[in-house]
Amino acid sequence: VIVIVDLQGQVELLDETDSNLGQAKKGDRLTNGMKIVTAPGAVADLAFSNGLIMQLQENSRFDIATFSHEPYEFVFINGAKLNARDLDKFADEKASISNL
Repeated sequence: VIVIVDLQGQVELLDETDSNLGQAKKGDRLTNGMKIVTAPGAVADLAFSNGLIMQLQENSRFDIATFSHEPYEFVFINGAKLNARDLDKFADEKASISNL
């Protein structure tokens, strides 16, 4: 699972044939074959279900050919845990991970 956790400016989503799927929004899930494109001045923050956080800078394109991983457990220094199920909470703009 790859989720857009924040964005600023014009960020577009494309399908595997480069057809425009429209403006990206917080909580969108990106699947295999999709592309995310940022316009001048735009940025998009992505959270991957394997724990990776990535910021796509302006004038960029990120193509997702295939994304998969083994289950994991991410533990913060305070002992709080985050796992792939917690990423579902990003789908609601008002939601947050309660154990951070």
